[in-house]
Amino acid sequence: MKLAPMVKRGRYFCFCCKGLPEPLGRSRVIVHAFLLEVVLPFTNTIMGTTLEKIVWIPKGNEYELIHIENILFCQSNNYSTLFHIYGETKNLKQVLSTKGIGEWEKELEAYGFYRIHSQTLVNIKHIKKFINRKDGVVVLTNEIHLAVSKSRKQQFMEYTGIK
Repeated sequence: MKLAPMVKRGRYFCFCCKGLPEPLGRSRVIVHAFLLEVVLPFTNTIMGTTLEKIVWIPKGNEYELIHIENILFCQSNNYSTLFHIYGETKNLKQVLSTKGIGEWEKELEAYGFYRIHSQTLVNIKHIKKFINRKDGVVVLTNEIHLAVSKSRKQQFMEYTGIK
């Protein structure tokens, strides 16, 4: 099967294909962008095109571009969210967003983020260790310890494959 270059049309990507089995269609297969983000999360290349996972963080009238893989965790800060991010020099920096953590949870869950506490959303890729105590604690790659709430501990362990 030969794939021609990918063409983005709205929320869909079109692949022009030849040699597909008849049940799959005639000459084109349309793959919804959602599938690319959920089924192939963290894919770096598709047909030679680099796909970078980014997010725009609103800060009042401004928006800051952040690479998702650099986000360690997010914390609720009343009606806003505080992002803890690796900067360009791998120093930890903080960015305050005007969106609430619930909105960010919906937006980032497809990229491997999990709500471990009512106030904390963590990037699973940055978890180094889990300490199984009454509440539970995750240790991040930079040695930051974050509490896992009692009510979310069992689900977290199942989600990550610990139990």
